Amino acid sequence: MPELLFELGCEEIPADDLFVLTAEIKRVAATVFESNRLVFAGVESEATPRRLVLRADIESMQKDLREEKLGPPRRVAVDQNGTPTPAGLGFAKNAGLTFKKLKFVTTPKGEYLAAQILVKGRPAAKVLKEVVPSIISQLPFHKFMRWESGGFQFGRPIRTILFLYGGKVIPIEITGVRSGKYTFGHRFMGSKKIPVQSYEDYKIRLAENGVILRFEDRMDVIRKELSEHAQAARGSIKQDEELIRIMANEVEWPEVLTGSFPASFLELPQEILINAMRKHQKYFCSVDAKGNLLSVFHTVLNTKASKPNLIRLGHERVLLARLRDAEFFWNEDRKTALEARRPGLDRLTYHEKLGSYSQKVERMKRIAQSLLQQVGEGALQQTLTELIDFSKVDLLTLMVGEFPELQGKMCGLYARAEGRDDPFWQALYDQYLPVSAEDPVPRNTIGALLSLADRIEVLASGFVLNMIPTGSKDPYALRRISTGAMKIALEYKLHVDFRTQFEHALSLYSVNTKLTTGEMLRGVLELMQGRFRYLMEQQGVAHDTLNAILNTENRSYVEAQEKTMALSSLSNSDDLKSLARGFKRINNIIFDQPQHFFDADKLQQDGEVRLHRAFSDIAFRVEQNIQERQYPDALEIMVTLGPEIDNFFDEVMVMTENPELRNNRIALLQQISELYRKMADFSALQIEL
Repeated sequence: MPELLFELGCEEIPADDLFVLTAEIKRVAATVFESNRLVFAGVESEATPRRLVLRADIESMQKDLREEKLGPPRRVAVDQNGTPTPAGLGFAKNAGLTFKKLKFVTTPKGEYLAAQILVKGRPAAKVLKEVVPSIISQLPFHKFMRWESGGFQFGRPIRTILFLYGGKVIPIEITGVRSGKYTFGHRFMGSKKIPVQSYEDYKIRLAENGVILRFEDRMDVIRKELSEHAQAARGSIKQDEELIRIMANEVEWPEVLTGSFPASFLELPQEILINAMRKHQKYFCSVDAKGNLLSVFHTVLNTKASKPNLIRLGHERVLLARLRDAEFFWNEDRKTALEARRPGLDRLTYHEKLGSYSQKVERMKRIAQSLLQQVGEGALQQTLTELIDFSKVDLLTLMVGEFPELQGKMCGLYARAEGRDDPFWQALYDQYLPVSAEDPVPRNTIGALLSLADRIEVLASGFVLNMIPTGSKDPYALRRISTGAMKIALEYKLHVDFRTQFEHALSLYSVNTKLTTGEMLRGVLELMQGRFRYLMEQQGVAHDTLNAILNTENRSYVEAQEKTMALSSLSNSDDLKSLARGFKRINNIIFDQPQHFFDADKLQQDGEVRLHRAFSDIAFRVEQNIQERQYPDALEIMVTLGPEIDNFFDEVMVMTENPELRNNRIALLQQISELYRKMADFSALQIEL
């Protein structure tokens, strides 16, 4: 197949956008090629800060298309003798066919005259000229720029277009930039105009001109050089894979440079030093064998350093200023105790409609009181109340004002500096954990409860303000916050009834809301259930297994998780499949039936007698195991009923004409369903009948 090579050269693209664009240009291209009947293979995409690259093998001709075009109905197309009418002949003429080549087809509306039309494929070069610009227009950015009166949107100014198919230029023009056969090298280390013949030639030319095209190769270079520089400093790199990924998308030719700072700054908490280096300067840190920071930093340059000492001096000067600021903030902030800062929360606005942070803190304390009662941790009431009082005071510190990423952590560090015990300061330090589904939860129970109370308040506030996630949009990160709340509850085995907690939390607001309390409650509970599904699916639990558990009543998501894992462990069991098939039939019969009274003396046929006996033999043990949350044991017993249910349906006619027998048999099935639904809705399992 002839090769397509497309490169869009532009001004530096933000690293966050590049992560998405590299995948999206490949996905969108494959979709566009498929919808335009292009036969393709080997679609690849690469990106650097200054270029997006697409490569694919594409057949030289578009596929032919056979399509059916409907004409008039039979009664209009032909007369009673089958002779074509003017309408029928006119349709044939428009289709470019004789009437004899047409046929009648049956549709839901009746018989219609139809033409089978062959649309011949066009040369792929012509199709690509039309569709490639549409691929570019579909690429997503966090922010767009507009050009020309036509309103074309793209994330950064476009400077060059390389567009080859089969080694020949495909002429297009985007925002006044015309395509050609030329690429360009590194901004400082390469040529501005480099002729290209193929993808292999393209990669060679770029490497010769200071550009490492593959993202993975740039990451490997950064890892290798960081390791070498850290060893030279008699340490090792403090692992930061996320920062390596970011830097690999900010450079075309990575080169690591090491600098140092005065060792006296190591007296500051490591979190402050790391934040000053990483968040603001994107520097890597080195640690000694005990994990303590060394007074060095490593930066990734986007060029070969011709004057490394001069560059190093510049970076050291910038970092020194930031570290001096941090040192000043640390010393000044500690002159005021956390307790003394609490009144300042009255003057700090949480949200214009929800009042100050003091009001938020009061809501958190009332939520925490309800939460502690529910999870049986009432003894922690006094400590948790004190933690909540202190939890937001670091917002008033100089350090958090300058380094907002340290919010929460600084509260814990200042508490530690004041001599508070480990559980207390650690709870404050961890109050915003987990930030993502991959992050750890707070390291102690009191910290978990503090974080959970805060998240319940934030979620309730979000729904009160109608800041609700919709589709792919979640501007206030409520999904992330609810994921953290669910993860805390599951990992700490906190049997939280979120319905009760959110009913209580929503009652604490006195503002006018767009939604009713019922609508807000329903929305936030759906959000929480969605987060439970997400966390379970991340562990490999099947969608139908989750449906089976969530279709039934659960006292808490901890209980739902335990049931889910027990049921998931039997997903390939033949006994479970047999039981699921039986319950699909049971549900079909008892659906919409009123509750009937069961009388064992009215059983007549052997099949129903055996089913009742088998059910009676296991019912107590199943009930007991479910009550004691021994779900694997309960399931092991429950699946033994599957064969008896199959025999029952083979031998017994449930919907008999005798109403007394019919209702008694339905009542037996209702009893079985009622007990089994305490475990799961087995009919929701996707089992072939």
